[in-house]
Amino acid sequence: SGEMRAVWGEVVDAVQNELGFECVHVSLPHTKYAIPSYYLIASAEAASNLARYDGVEYGGNVDVRDADSLVSFYEKVRARGFGREVQQRILSGNFAVSRDSYDRFFMQAQRIRALVAKDFQDVFGTRGAGGAMEDNEGVDCIICPTVKSAAPTFSEVHAMGTVDEYVNDLYTV
Repeated sequence: SGEMRAVWGEVVDAVQNELGFECVHVSLPHTKYAIPSYYLIASAEAASNLARYDGVEYGGNVDVRDADSLVSFYEKVRARGFGREVQQRILSGNFAVSRDSYDRFFMQAQRIRALVAKDFQDVFGTRGAGGAMEDNEGVDCIICPTVKSAAPTFSEVHAMGTVDEYVNDLYTV
């Protein structure tokens, strides 16, 4: 928003004028792909990590006698034990690593993650295990907003849809 842009202009001015730092523009060209890649990879990891909560050894809150079959038991455990967002992440994560989608989605997201990491290494002037590059000292820090607007009210948060929630992550991923 225009208000956030003005506030960030003041922050940059203060960092330069009051603290004596030099501010320069940097390019992180692949970060525009970071959000979808992050959600895909994070969902795949969530699905993998939450698979153990089957109600048998972990996460049991359903009486086995209430289920008609093992699959029915798992469905009841996960329906009661996981909220809507977690269930969505598990489903999308399992889809991302399924045989038909693995190369097309998950591996592509991994390649994008590597490109984003390289962008940051280039900006900070480092490669690999923190070794400095000879031809580029890089920057010491990156100053950028972490939100797109002022904090929402509680009623605004409750009225948000899934897409709105994801958009709030735009600068944090």
